[in-house]
Amino acid sequence: MAQDRNGHGYRLLCMNAGNGHMEVLRRFEALNDSVAIELAEGWREKRVAELWRSYRVVKHWKTVA
Repeated sequence: MAQDRNGHGYRLLCMNAGNGHMEVLRRFEALNDSVAIELAEGWREKRVAELWRSYRVVKHWKTVA
């Protein structure tokens, strides 16, 4: 469905509060970036996070707000 030409979907990475490293929280498919952002908003639980599609950053959340 939403895989790019290399077969990649979306990845949500969140900051690990214990060690400060970014870790993959979830891999998922979505129709487009807007839908992926909406889904990721609920999963990130207000943590610092990045949403990626293949090698492209779709969105970066710097704050916990």
